Amino acid sequence: MLQIRNVADFPVLVSTSYMGGQGRPIYIKLQPGENKLVGQQEVGKWPSGAKENLAESMQMGHLVVNELTAVHYPKDDGHVLPEFVACNLGSAILTVAGAGWDGVTMPPQETVTGFVDVYNAHAVNVGPHSAADLANVWPSTPRPTDLPSLILYVVGLQAAYDAHIIAAVHANADVFNATTVVPADLPTCIQAIRELYGLFDAHKQQFAAGGPWLTPNDVINLV
Repeated sequence: MLQIRNVADFPVLVSTSYMGGQGRPIYIKLQPGENKLVGQQEVGKWPSGAKENLAESMQMGHLVVNELTAVHYPKDDGHVLPEFVACNLGSAILTVAGAGWDGVTMPPQETVTGFVDVYNAHAVNVGPHSAADLANVWPSTPRPTDLPSLILYVVGLQAAYDAHIIAAVHANADVFNATTVVPADLPTCIQAIRELYGLFDAHKQQFAAGGPWLTPNDVINLV
């Protein structure tokens, strides 16, 4: 994946059409400081004149292009989180920890998926990882039953998640999506769970920052 960034102090427009041929997207228009992600293979399919236009903007110092490397290879398009429903103590526990049959209050066929179930399934999946990250799964039991146990549960889950995203099972460490909220009461617990939702979705699709920079000649020669 290539990141094309406008480093000029004015908008820059690059057309990917040339002499009847056209690439995707047809136009790349970037405001100052804005960037666009484009597949490297897609740029390789652009007409030669379109690649030369991009290279010229790079040569003039208007645009820079670097290659981004993925945190996961391949990226994780699965492990979709359930709906976020945390608004009180009971729903917060349900959202983060789910619910299964406890032999008393729920029949066996009625279970509710929580954040922890989806996160654990992602962590041990060898599709996007080089190995299952068994060290950083978070126990689904004992489930929290009150506010103090919910706080401990969320803090432990945050620690497991933060350790997972930089674990060596990834193609590149994810240094962008660590947790920041400190759970101390019910509102901050709900805030921390909401943050985990957003960070986890970002983590699955995250690119690492330090990919190699391309020269104008590199762009022209992309295939």
